Amino acid sequence: MGGMRHGGGRTRFARVCTLLLALFLWFGWPAQSAAYAVLTHEAIIDSVWDTNIRPLLLKQHSSAAITAPMLHDLLRRFCP
Repeated sequence: MGGMRHGGGRTRFARVCTLLLALFLWFGWPAQSAAYAVLTHEAIIDSVWDTNIRPLLLKQHSSAAITAPMLHDLLRRFCP
């Protein structure tokens, strides 16, 4: 019986450590991280716009110039 009690102690210790880690992450996570994610996404799109995205759009819609309303419509369809 003594061995089972010792094993149960490890399980309890693991649960307490997991709980403490979860609380630390919950209360210690910066609230501004969502803003950084948006800015990072915008920077990635800006960096590949001229080299990758614009040529693909022009190839797909070669008969018309890409206007702001067209771009808005495409983004609404593919980026919900």
